[in-house]
Amino acid sequence: MTDSLENFRNAWRQTGAPSVPPADKAEVQRLIQGRIRTEQRSVGKYIWASGVWQLMIYITLIHLTVRFWHDPVLPRLCLAGVLLYLPFSYLFFTKFKQYTVSRSYPPDPSGQPLAAYVRRQYRIIYSFFRFKQWFEAVAVPLTGGLLVLLAVRFGWLPDLRQNPWPGLILFGLVLTSFSAAILHENKYRFRQPLNQLTQILTDIESAGGPGL
Repeated sequence: MTDSLENFRNAWRQTGAPSVPPADKAEVQRLIQGRIRTEQRSVGKYIWASGVWQLMIYITLIHLTVRFWHDPVLPRLCLAGVLLYLPFSYLFFTKFKQYTVSRSYPPDPSGQPLAAYVRRQYRIIYSFFRFKQWFEAVAVPLTGGLLVLLAVRFGWLPDLRQNPWPGLILFGLVLTSFSAAILHENKYRFRQPLNQLTQILTDIESAGGPGL
């Protein structure tokens, strides 16, 4: 698609026209909208995967709470995990609603220019990305600590007061694995789409200016 836009720009430069011819504007809009949908799908894959992940966490923690209800410690740990994720889930679905509404609001050629639509998409995705980074900075260490405490309670690890090293090793492994997955996810689900939206804006400005 980028090659097609470049071909359009070369053709316009050769004619010396100050802006995109009307017939070509529709084609450029079609190409750009296709690129926007590609980046939206990339972010959407994270959103659905995150929703499923949260559902699995709630089901697991509630199951453990009910099964070990008479345990003096385990239900409290599980409920703490639920309380940890509830604020994120609320804000997550608030952001999700904003994202879905923005996707269902197509650019209006007679009113909102395509460039304004792309900027709006960028702001919403960037806001979601910043929220995700904030939550993960808090939730990942707390989740790692919760997993260590659960492992100790189930007897898989020794008491931390007697021998803290196995717990510290597990905590480090959790942080390392989560961090690696998050970095990969951020790169392909957020940073690349944001960079592509920036490039799309550049292509719009090069192709047709305010008319797009």
